[in-house]
Amino acid sequence: MHLPAPRSLDEIITDGAFIAAGVDHALAQRYGQIHNVDLHVGSVELASRIRSGEPDVMAQARIVSEAGEFPAQVQRIALIRDGRWQWTTRLVEGLEVTELHDSGAPVDRLRLAARTVTGGKPVLVLPMDNSARAVVALAAPHGPLDPRRAIADGVRRFAGHIDEERAVLAYATAGGLGIARRTRAAAVDIELAGSTVVTLAAGSHRGAPRVTEVSGGLAAGDVLADAGYTAVEHRMLFESRYPGAAVSVDLDAGKARVASDAGAFEARAHMIATVTGGTWTWAWADSHLRGKAIAQASLGLARCGADNGLIDLVRPTMPAAWSREQSLGMMAMPILGVWTLVTVRLNELTTGVMLIEARELDLPAPTPEAVQAVLSTPLPEGVPRERALRAYAHNRSLRSNAARVYFPDGTAVTTNPVIIERP
Repeated sequence: MHLPAPRSLDEIITDGAFIAAGVDHALAQRYGQIHNVDLHVGSVELASRIRSGEPDVMAQARIVSEAGEFPAQVQRIALIRDGRWQWTTRLVEGLEVTELHDSGAPVDRLRLAARTVTGGKPVLVLPMDNSARAVVALAAPHGPLDPRRAIADGVRRFAGHIDEERAVLAYATAGGLGIARRTRAAAVDIELAGSTVVTLAAGSHRGAPRVTEVSGGLAAGDVLADAGYTAVEHRMLFESRYPGAAVSVDLDAGKARVASDAGAFEARAHMIATVTGGTWTWAWADSHLRGKAIAQASLGLARCGADNGLIDLVRPTMPAAWSREQSLGMMAMPILGVWTLVTVRLNELTTGVMLIEARELDLPAPTPEAVQAVLSTPLPEGVPRERALRAYAHNRSLRSNAARVYFPDGTAVTTNPVIIERP
């Protein structure tokens, strides 16, 4: 597939979004957290050249990071004087985008564009004298880019601001990766170099598809299978034991109170998301929950998403209808090991989505009748039933094969049809 030349500053930024995120991850893998980059200006002549409009001046630098100190180089690509950006690099030659060459364009956007034109290198703004600043690109050795992390981290950083399909194509083009595009009913698969498959679903930014999965890790269907029947049984227990329960929450204490006619109890609460005005926001991305212990578990969802290419887990916000369609609340359960999902009103506009755990919510020992009821419940479309059966049997300390769950006394519950077979 051919990547058209960028026609706007937005498209230039888009073209480098996933590449820059991949470079940042690769640098972090090699150096850990980078605390500082010290520029070595060894002579008056070099200092003068850096301040001048001479293109692409190179200088030695030192990376100071948690892994130690390392030599590096920087390339001076622009100057900022009185808040106005002046390119001093040949890298922008041939890019006929008016905004790119507008010295009054916002510095933060030009800095993002600079990452694109430098191939994703970190771009630093270093102070000089006379209120001028030098814009430099950091050239530091790092390992190969991981497409799964590059795309996951890029979506987390740029979601809603870029055309994600274009960003995938730009990533592949920059890496010299072959591209094959396949269209399915409601999705597009882009295969990179015959191995990594990026799946995009319809909707999102300006009508363009949005990334949902990057192959190589757990698939969303696998995670939902691991949740499936165990989630069903926990829901059955909660609804039968505490019908019509009212749930309240103490956000600072990280505790929920569950009250019904059957009694009341306190549970440990993990806020995984909030819903406001039809928008789902992961708790880790909700500014009102930042720093609160009740939202800490949601960070584990983002880590799992980044590691496995489950992009919905790293996308800060999305339509609530999509989150329901994808069963994201259920998907969180096996990742966090907490199985009871509840909602709670936080204010007039916002509902919290929580997983709660307490002794009162522990499942009793399994019975054939309970397992029969659980296996009779349909799972979300596309969930591999055999994996779901295996995961459920494991969670309930039972044996299983592709068609049955076995109790120690030889009793079995079959799946098609769902009946109890006694020895």
